[in-house]
Amino acid sequence: MKRINIGLFLCALALLAIGLFFIYIGTSNDEVQYSARFIKHFFFVLAGLAFYVVLTYIDFEKLKHMSFAIFVSCLLLLLLTLAMGEIVNGARSWLGVWNFGIQPSEFAKIALLLYLSHLLELHKPLLQKRTSLLLYSLILLLPFLLVLLQPDFGTAFVFFPLGMAVFYIAGARLSDIMFILFVGIGTLIGIILFENGFFDSDLSLFAVQNGGVILFIIIGLCIFFLSYIGSRTRLLTIYFFAIRYVSGLVVVSLVLARIAIHVLKPYQISRLVSFIDPHADPLGSGWHILQSLNAVGSGGYIGRGFKEGSVSDLRYLPQHLTDFIYSFVAERWGFLGASGIVILYLLILWQVTYVAYVTKSLSGKLFCVGFLAVFFTHFIVNAGMTLGFMPITGIPLLLLSYGGSALFACMIGLGVISSCHRKSTQTHVEAYDKEYNNEYKNKRIYIHPGVE
Repeated sequence: MKRINIGLFLCALALLAIGLFFIYIGTSNDEVQYSARFIKHFFFVLAGLAFYVVLTYIDFEKLKHMSFAIFVSCLLLLLLTLAMGEIVNGARSWLGVWNFGIQPSEFAKIALLLYLSHLLELHKPLLQKRTSLLLYSLILLLPFLLVLLQPDFGTAFVFFPLGMAVFYIAGARLSDIMFILFVGIGTLIGIILFENGFFDSDLSLFAVQNGGVILFIIIGLCIFFLSYIGSRTRLLTIYFFAIRYVSGLVVVSLVLARIAIHVLKPYQISRLVSFIDPHADPLGSGWHILQSLNAVGSGGYIGRGFKEGSVSDLRYLPQHLTDFIYSFVAERWGFLGASGIVILYLLILWQVTYVAYVTKSLSGKLFCVGFLAVFFTHFIVNAGMTLGFMPITGIPLLLLSYGGSALFACMIGLGVISSCHRKSTQTHVEAYDKEYNNEYKNKRIYIHPGVE
């Protein structure tokens, strides 16, 4: 046990216990003490802990050599989900096996992370070239597009910070990483503009009836022309680069936004843009945010107690065990309890950062950093959407929300990180023992000359 990261395990265990407790008080009543959902999640927690322990004692070097097979298997599962998956909450994202369902997109994040970390360890210098970065980005786009077609925008979105973190640590240029970030932000802005009818207005410069398609072609030609000029002269190179950068950002963002408008369901788009003004449709797309804010506000500083939540008990708060469980916690435990949850998540982030720092292998570092980006994204987006400053994407709060697939994927990721920590600690211990034995051997030679 001395080589296991106890801090990481205890923080994860605390969040699992808190999540299980709130699922219990959220599903029990005078007639049923232990509901089927509570019992089911209890076994999810036990299975997740088993995954964590088993993976802790599996050498990370063995896992990364199986990464390609794992990644391809997850892609096949995503294709199978699109073909014959079950529709849950408007997305065909679940595969049913008897009475048990799995969400392959959750496991695809870990599989992609494992494969990219191994691949980039082998070909790290190639990331300095934009063409190589584009090829690696295509690998990331495979699961992203398959998940987006379900359509599950929230889960698909998480692939972007995963790729950005891994590519940056592996040596990609900061300007290229920021381009990916700005494209994500620009796509969301484009969705909002499309949804609000900006591109359909007769007065809009980008309206199709006013030659919007031709405008896109002109922008593309300008990018190509400026790129050609910039490659031929050293004068004003930075200005040519800035214009190419911004122009390419606008074009790619608007194209992706247009694709998203056609792929996503109307209610998903409404939920994405409703956080800007939830009062515009208080009984429709703004209902989730408004009721979440009511639950958080009613909790006050110390909460309303375990059985005194008016918003959640009366079922005004939707999805209070999954997407909005943080609002449920804030209502019952108040600001102090919600702050304690934040502290536990920050401790896990710190522990994963520490493991990334001490791990010797590049693939181990990349896996830790990529998982750090996934875990942080889930936390900040979920907590942000419950507080009204992030769009509602359906991303669960890892380790706390009800459900098996996200919990299993998270515990698998933490188990791999624990394996990396165990490997690094074992390496340090072996190095210390070797140094100590050499020193002791030299002292014996010095005190007893000629005696070995």
